[in-house]
Amino acid sequence: MMIIRPIERRDLADLLTLAGKIRYWPHLFAAE
Repeated sequence: MMIIRPIERRDLADLLTLAGKIRYWPHLFAAE
């Protein structure tokens, strides 16, 4: 079992950015 390390602020920011990109992908595909 992996030991989950505390989430760093930078990691959290990257996750939010990635989530934002995934959220808007359908809009990008629909525009093409």
